[in-house]
Amino acid sequence: MAVTIRDVARRAGVSASTASRAFTLSGPVDPETLERVRQAAEELGYARNNWASSLRGGSTKKLAMIVPDLTNPFFADLVRGAQARAHELGYLVLVADTDDDPRAESEMLESFADRVDGSLLCTPRTPEDQLGSLTSQGPTVLLHHTSDDVPYVISDVAQGVGLLVDNLVALGHRDIAYLDGPQESWSAQLRRTALDALDLPPGVAIRTVGQVPARFEGGVAGGDLVVASGATAVLAFNDVVALGLLHRLAARGVRVPGDVSVVGFDDVPVAAMATPALTTVAQPLVSSARAGVDMLVDLIEGRPVPDRAVVLPTHLVVRQSTRAVAAPERAA
Repeated sequence: MAVTIRDVARRAGVSASTASRAFTLSGPVDPETLERVRQAAEELGYARNNWASSLRGGSTKKLAMIVPDLTNPFFADLVRGAQARAHELGYLVLVADTDDDPRAESEMLESFADRVDGSLLCTPRTPEDQLGSLTSQGPTVLLHHTSDDVPYVISDVAQGVGLLVDNLVALGHRDIAYLDGPQESWSAQLRRTALDALDLPPGVAIRTVGQVPARFEGGVAGGDLVVASGATAVLAFNDVVALGLLHRLAARGVRVPGDVSVVGFDDVPVAAMATPALTTVAQPLVSSARAGVDMLVDLIEGRPVPDRAVVLPTHLVVRQSTRAVAAPERAA
């Protein structure tokens, strides 16, 4: 059975989070504890190559970037931002796609361990209670995911959800459908929490009409559910789902925004190229990736990281996929 970070922590007589910090140098660990963790790791044969590399003080000037789906333009923007900032700092980014497989995340981090100085892990699929153990391979920063143990950069999703709903309500929509993402998706859970926390005006209702894969095909599959709901507006899990939804609605002869308004989330570049162009919330994807690289390089080079939880603002982008609800005609 493979040795885990918890095994090392037990041998050293420290918590798993302390052992993780000792490996990643991502927080304060006194020299005596650091030495106990090092000794325990050596005795158990845990992360031997990576530990030896860090002790030598060697540097590869390379960063790993692990993403779940490169076909999604959300992650393409993150990669673009990370590569640009890393280049400015003298680092090269190696990108790997896990195809939404949480097992692949740990395998890829382990395979990169002795070839990179640190890793960026984008919207990881690994369960919450196992995230800390992923950092045992070296300094790690999460992008668009939170953690108690690992530094991260994220957008203010709750703010973005509120902006979209406020805009739809201001346009007169009272019956709003939500086309949700996968049940197990951490991002989808965050959006659900944000929707549940909204203080809606009297007479306004938001109904979840289905859960679909966070891909174009998911939006296509959800189109009939949206039509059946009779809602005047629909909030899609993300822009890619919204684009699939537009495709299905057009095939059914449903006019957007004439019959139903559609909004997405992320503001990926293709959102502005859709017909009609998509109203959405812009997450600062490039900026968040650049901030993540800055944080990671500070960890690698031994500089203090006073803010281990960076939250960036979102903003509303209004385009042609939404319009005001027509006022009912009054009897003469």
